[in-house]
Amino acid sequence: MATARDVITTSTRRPLADHRPLFAGEDAAAYDSLLGRVSDVVKPADVLEEIWLQDVVDLSWEVARLRRTKAEFLNSSAHRGLRKVLDGLLGWKESQDLTAQWAGKNPDAIKLVASSLAAAGMTMDTVMAQTLAASINEVERIDRLTAAAELRRNAVLREIADYRAVFAAHLRRATADIEDAEFKVISSRPPLPAEAQA
Repeated sequence: MATARDVITTSTRRPLADHRPLFAGEDAAAYDSLLGRVSDVVKPADVLEEIWLQDVVDLSWEVARLRRTKAEFLNSSAHRGLRKVLDGLLGWKESQDLTAQWAGKNPDAIKLVASSLAAAGMTMDTVMAQTLAASINEVERIDRLTAAAELRRNAVLREIADYRAVFAAHLRRATADIEDAEFKVISSRPPLPAEAQA
């Protein structure tokens, strides 16, 4: 038998007021899919839980966005790390020219960088390590933002759990009160006459 919790399904779940906190280029269908999947797990029972659900989804989306941002930032800054590595291998001028060509996706430059790194016993992991070192302040800021969003999301999940625990306690108390009242009514009835008991 369907309950009130079952009425809102993945296919009908919509962001509150059609609010999607998306940046230009982000996928609205992916956001809606996340909202539906989280909704299927949480199964909000009332408007408060609907609001908290939206918060959880928005914060989860923000965490994923920040992680993508960190990866994109490091990838787009790889020329900084490559320049540091090549300066030691090739000298300042040749390193500058080769890094510029590599960043411009010149196929010959890409091959020359790969062979130069291999000859020195290095890989692109070495380049990315130097990139991280050169960008550590920015990366730390992104990591702090990510951690803050994760903490906020986890706090909202705790709010839902606490709200449900309090609601369940009220329900248990109300049920116990009803059972006590019914027991008192039954126990206060006069006993049946002997002939009725026979």
